[in-house]
Amino acid sequence: MCASNNNIADVEAFVLSSIETHGGGFLPGQTPSSDDIRANLLLPILIDGLHQDEAALILSTLPKNAERLYLDPLDKGLSGSKVFTAKYDADGHRAGKVFVVKIGARDKIREELTAIQTFVSPHIYAIGPPVFRMSANVGLLITDYAGLSPQSQIHSLREHVRLGGDPTSVISRLLRERFKSWYLDKRLPKSTWTLEKLLARYLQKSSGAELAPSSWGNVLPWVQEICGLKACDISAAVKSVHAHRFSSTQGIVHGDLHCQNILVDSKLEPWPIDFAWCHRDSSPLLDVMMLECSLKFLVAPDWMDLRSAASIEGQLAQDGLPQLHLSNAPYATELMLTMSGVLAARKVAIEDMNISFEDYRKALLLLTWALRTHPGLNQSYILISMALLASNI
Repeated sequence: MCASNNNIADVEAFVLSSIETHGGGFLPGQTPSSDDIRANLLLPILIDGLHQDEAALILSTLPKNAERLYLDPLDKGLSGSKVFTAKYDADGHRAGKVFVVKIGARDKIREELTAIQTFVSPHIYAIGPPVFRMSANVGLLITDYAGLSPQSQIHSLREHVRLGGDPTSVISRLLRERFKSWYLDKRLPKSTWTLEKLLARYLQKSSGAELAPSSWGNVLPWVQEICGLKACDISAAVKSVHAHRFSSTQGIVHGDLHCQNILVDSKLEPWPIDFAWCHRDSSPLLDVMMLECSLKFLVAPDWMDLRSAASIEGQLAQDGLPQLHLSNAPYATELMLTMSGVLAARKVAIEDMNISFEDYRKALLLLTWALRTHPGLNQSYILISMALLASNI
């Protein structure tokens, strides 16, 4: 698509006003003048699906003598934002980087920008300060990941696993290396929380919702039959863990570390995105649990046999790091591949973060309860997981 149209003067005005008011920088190359920016707004973007103001914001980040911008959509996130990888031509050749572009609601983008400037760039190696733009309603962030090259092929962790990739090393490197200063620095203080306080933001979103809405069909009786647990028993177990206290290191957490917010390149390097929920003075347990939940409820095949899920969840509810086994069942291979990521995350929590399995299991029950109303997740699997966790509390 192209930003040129009958209203180009209005487009130019709001873009130049945004840069003058908010700054935001430019992609690598010669810094463009106002005339260069106007010229860049006429360049083609080789993708459809962008609104005029979104296209203009992206084009306004290009350097002087830019010639073309290429965008490739990434796995659609749960927040409704648009995420792309980007390359561009300048001075007759391809610029030597792949960048990650995010477009979303202005307030959320502004919140994420502040989080990156405060928590990410100063602490996490290889993630640089973002280029950004703000319009009246839309915000734009372009992040420079130092490890990416022109040849880098990038997928979300969800796509990586669903395409048959092993998540074990990716998750281990993410938690042990990429986020080392957040989670595992020996200078980090220790603190104690109640689970209700740790998960307050997530619990608020599901407050007042039924255990199993009628839209879930007859899955609740089926789960009760399989797990031998009534709905009232699940609710009672959830209520009992709200006040549970646990201790861990206290540091910075991502806050929304699900599998669409982790990118994987062709060298199996993990690159986190979407830092809008990032905050300090929290427990790394939060991020590990969120990662486990997304692997199970977002990545595991939607069409798998739920009895296979129940078998796996029963093992995971009884042992922190079980030797998982599953009889021959439809999509067993895909499910076990997903579970290798769950075990990799748990291994870091239990062995590196020194989280006891009792604390982990109770916290996981409460987070699973908080996530049960999310429309993008496998809600039948969530109910199975809650029932089996509750039966072991």
